[in-house]
Amino acid sequence: FRKELGLQKVNRIELFIFCDRKLREMLEKWRELLMERTNSVNLEFFPENVTTHKERFKKKTSFKIKDKRGKIAILKK
Repeated sequence: FRKELGLQKVNRIELFIFCDRKLREMLEKWRELLMERTNSVNLEFFPENVTTHKERFKKKTSFKIKDKRGKIAILKK
């Protein structure tokens, strides 16, 4: 996904995850690891159906963990 946005692994990013409450609770337990592995300075969660940030993110990518689905958006910091 970084390549699609013209980013490299060394670039610091803001990570935004759109998912349901249950998946958010699961991922919150791994917040520090997720931020470290993705080189994120910020990690925010949003309900999966939120549209208020639609213009802010030109691209999102979908992901699946077990039977849960969500979307990820990133911004270069």
